[in-house]
Amino acid sequence: MKKKKMLIVPIFIPHEGCPYRCVFCNQVDITGTRYPADEKHVLDTLKTYLGPDFNSNRASKCEVAFYGGSFTGLPKERQEFLLSVVRPFLDNGRVDAIRV
Repeated sequence: MKKKKMLIVPIFIPHEGCPYRCVFCNQVDITGTRYPADEKHVLDTLKTYLGPDFNSNRASKCEVAFYGGSFTGLPKERQEFLLSVVRPFLDNGRVDAIRV
């Protein structure tokens, strides 16, 4: 029997929360994302990973992770907004945790 893997759903927030633009960390080139994640982008990403083809028998856990910026460096209102978009997926059990 194969061991179940953890599914990590990536939400890219390029450069958000980070005041620097380091030469080795060009998030636009790395992620292909130029604009801040809005509600539609976050929901579309979640639906892509957790849509009808998602097989929960293959994943032991599902976590949402925010990449490409510094989540804790974001203004509180922006943090709350991003978390509020993911919250319904936590409430209905489709997502087990959020990585920041």
